[in-house]
Amino acid sequence: MNKYFTIITISILSLAFTMVNDWEIFQYEAGKFRIEMPDLPTVSTQLLSSKIGDLEMHIFMHEGEAGIDDNILYMLNYTDYPETVVNADNMDKAAMKTFFTNSINGAVNNMDGELKAEKEIEVLGKPGREVTIHYLNGEAIMRMQIILLKNRMFTLQTIALAANDDNEAQKRFFNSLEFIEN
Repeated sequence: MNKYFTIITISILSLAFTMVNDWEIFQYEAGKFRIEMPDLPTVSTQLLSSKIGDLEMHIFMHEGEAGIDDNILYMLNYTDYPETVVNADNMDKAAMKTFFTNSINGAVNNMDGELKAEKEIEVLGKPGREVTIHYLNGEAIMRMQIILLKNRMFTLQTIALAANDDNEAQKRFFNSLEFIEN
């Protein structure tokens, strides 16, 4: 009888462990990163017109389902800037602050949102900012990390309904980013 109890207990624990760890590890060699998401992301690119010329944004996105998933959206994107214009290795504090401020203001304006929090962060030894933006009259909350690796800007975002904000899945997503060195 004890043997059956042990087998059933192990089976239940294995199932629980599988359910907790059912996220996918997505590795993108060209972008030199890996990250965990609840499912493999859709991949796309978007051409951005800017004062410094056209920039290509690489987008990796997983859409959740409101009311079922912890977050409505998980997204990582990155954009390479000309090294002569943006390079974290060569920028002074004022230039770095201006770069992040402009990036954050662009996100707030694009969302027609309201910036609720901003703080300086360091992710894997790289400079960054972490922000919280409320939009849709406060019904949804975007949490975002912007990280500058030389001339490449990484942006990680989650969107959750306000009642479900600051959840463990957001933390797992943000904490899973790794840079791949070649």
